[in-house]
Amino acid sequence: MLSAEVAQNIVRRTMDILDYNINVMDEHGVIIGSGETERIGTVHEVAKHIQFKKESIEITVTDEQKWQGVKQGINLPVYFRGDIVGTVGITGPPNDVKGYGELVKMTAEMIIEQAFLLKQMQYDERLTREFVNQWVSGEGILDNNFIEKADMLSIDLAKTRGIILISHNGMTYENKRHELDKLEKALKPLLHKQDLLSLIKDTIVVVKTAKTDRDLLNTAKGWANYFSGQPLRLTTGLIYDSYSHIAYSYEQAVKTMEMSSLMRSEENVIAYKTKTVDVLFYHLLTHESIKRLPVDKPLLTQDQHADLLVTLETFIKHDGSITHTAKALFIHRNTLHYRLDKIYELTGKHPQRLVDLFYLYVSCVLKNTFS
Repeated sequence: MLSAEVAQNIVRRTMDILDYNINVMDEHGVIIGSGETERIGTVHEVAKHIQFKKESIEITVTDEQKWQGVKQGINLPVYFRGDIVGTVGITGPPNDVKGYGELVKMTAEMIIEQAFLLKQMQYDERLTREFVNQWVSGEGILDNNFIEKADMLSIDLAKTRGIILISHNGMTYENKRHELDKLEKALKPLLHKQDLLSLIKDTIVVVKTAKTDRDLLNTAKGWANYFSGQPLRLTTGLIYDSYSHIAYSYEQAVKTMEMSSLMRSEENVIAYKTKTVDVLFYHLLTHESIKRLPVDKPLLTQDQHADLLVTLETFIKHDGSITHTAKALFIHRNTLHYRLDKIYELTGKHPQRLVDLFYLYVSCVLKNTFS
């Protein structure tokens, strides 16, 4: 409980206030913190005695000759939740320093308590992260061990929840991780008691309580507005009543994040529910067994048919309007018709036919994007 790090923190903080040397000894009487660093690691015989006597001891100049490794001053037992965990000593004439004894003792005990609470909080956070990581993986979540962990962490598995993912764009991995750590701290006060948070790879994962998919999306939009100064992308999965389906929501949010990144989406908040078809084709077209199959020959490719692909994407974006597409591309309508006919010549599918356009969107636009 009383580590060398905590001991030296006690020394530093008390010596910032008092003009006397402070020593901190462990339960064996070994000095583990001191303003006189050469004394660290040596045995303080009075501190050993205090562990049994359980009361403070004053040391005079004369007493220095009777005890090993001591100097004049006052030494007091340090308690943590009723048990002696060490000793704190102030070096100096007893009449000068004894008035500070209780103050230093109280400060030491307060620092030890704070260190314990911080360590406990970090331990709870680690357990929560491990719990969330297991939950979204879907592995072993029906086991009694998982349910017992939920009880221990006071997590109500009966609540309806969904996943919100948060990614920080446009940075190196190291810088992104640093920014996500800061974002995570800022995000915690916005969470409800039954919301859970973890960091997986370079993405913040929030298991969020919500009554509807719209509520979940609105929460994500609210966070995006709150952190509007940062280049964030947020995606949401569907909500589920059953805790065992949270892994589905996580997979949906992950695939939506991957798909939107590849498609260079300008939206910063994207719901799986509104992009189900795109995510479905992303999942289909990135599957290894599918990537090896030719969709059509000849297929429009980014290397050889960049202008035609841009034309096709713009044509789709403007709902098949010749006028709006030509205007957006800064070309004449006749030039646009020529390009659409060229697409037909190369693929056998004409963009002005609805069924053909759907085929072209999947086989050309999406396939090139996801390849």
